[in-house]
Amino acid sequence: MANQIFSRRLRQLRINKGVSTTDMSHDLGMTKSYIYNIEHGYAYPSMTQFFAICEYLDISPHKFMIFEPETTSQQEQLLELTNRWTPEQMDQLICFAKKINENR
Repeated sequence: MANQIFSRRLRQLRINKGVSTTDMSHDLGMTKSYIYNIEHGYAYPSMTQFFAICEYLDISPHKFMIFEPETTSQQEQLLELTNRWTPEQMDQLICFAKKINENR
């Protein structure tokens, strides 16, 4: 089960970066099928290789292991806009969002 989650996460991050398994393997100096084998649960990277993969994907090892849905740019923009809001302002936004959801 854990290997399936790890494999899916790697595949998701690679696709988000827009590279093929072959390109990623070559860019990391690994055999042609190495990333394919990890993504299909046939192999696991060593810790050194895992760190290299994370660096290649521009993601920290910690964030790699957090299996949460990717946020959209709109969600990130909303978080940035509300970053310094007071609790009262956040309560108003939550109330507004609840009203929008009720009208669906």
